[in-house]
Amino acid sequence: TAPQCVPSRGGLLTGRFQSRFGLESNRDSLKGFDKQSTIAERLKKSGYATGQIGKWHLGPTNEITQHGFDDVYAKNANRPCFANYTLDGKTIEMQQVDDGL
Repeated sequence: TAPQCVPSRGGLLTGRFQSRFGLESNRDSLKGFDKQSTIAERLKKSGYATGQIGKWHLGPTNEITQHGFDDVYAKNANRPCFANYTLDGKTIEMQQVDDGL
């Protein structure tokens, strides 16, 4: 692992030491990560449904499905999330909820 989120996430999702594909800090290029196979891609090939929930921070959130995730509810940083999400390959627009739960 690494003391920064990008390399740690990259290593966790690929199962590889992040330095082996050039992801050593939050400022590094994601080109090495983009060439790696993720656990989501491997699970999807085996027939599993996959999803990503929470902070992504490994490139644009609109590209998460390219890394093997079917359903996505994610944000790209550690700020409050008011984002659209993807469900069954379709973008779901954020809805205003006035009365809470």
